[in-house]
Amino acid sequence: MLTCTITSAKETQEYKNIQSVTVPGISGAIQILSGHAEMFNLLNSGKVILEYTNKNKEEKEINNAQCYIANDKVTIIV
Repeated sequence: MLTCTITSAKETQEYKNIQSVTVPGISGAIQILSGHAEMFNLLNSGKVILEYTNKNKEEKEINNAQCYIANDKVTIIV
């Protein structure tokens, strides 16, 4: 199970009970699952897709961000 935090200068939102996170990477979409290796990525503008463990999905728009993945935590800095 993942935790995803999307943070900007204006606000920080935390999402829990996430099964997968899909982010708009520079070279294409990146899907992040539980147990993903530690990684840092630059992101294009686009949609972050959060899929919860109950199969519900939520989409968030971002503009040119950074993503850090470690220990089942996804941090997106806008």
